[in-house]
Amino acid sequence: MMSRRLQILLIVSLALNVFVLGALVSRVLVHKRAETVAMTGFNPGRGHLRQAVMQLEPDHRRTLRRMLGEAMREMKEQGETARAARIEAARLLGAERLDRAALEAELERARAAEQAIRVRIEAGVVEFAASLPADQRIVLVDALKRAKPRQRKQP
Repeated sequence: MMSRRLQILLIVSLALNVFVLGALVSRVLVHKRAETVAMTGFNPGRGHLRQAVMQLEPDHRRTLRRMLGEAMREMKEQGETARAARIEAARLLGAERLDRAALEAELERARAAEQAIRVRIEAGVVEFAASLPADQRIVLVDALKRAKPRQRKQP
């Protein structure tokens, strides 16, 4: 027969293992989603465009995913530039003496890189829409009109 103390230790150990296993599974799922976004450039979130695109035929959805993935791969350098600029801006902001000109320059560099990415993505969406048959463009427009905006959390 086990002592009472050993039983308690086993139960605590089992509970701890369950939590660790849950954390590991959660980490794997988050990592898989991030890989999907990185590889395809298509975030499986529930934004307006995503909701609208889901109304299109599967072939058209695949075409859009491919086009956006290509655009994101082309813009990888700009994404890295924007990220590096934001990191540098954060470093400058946390410095003992604030160098306002350098901080503003880094923020501008990040903005310019992000704007270039946005312009390329929007150009891809326009190109995609232009390639759609008229009936599918109507489906897309109707779905965009019906798409519910994301609710922002109130602070």
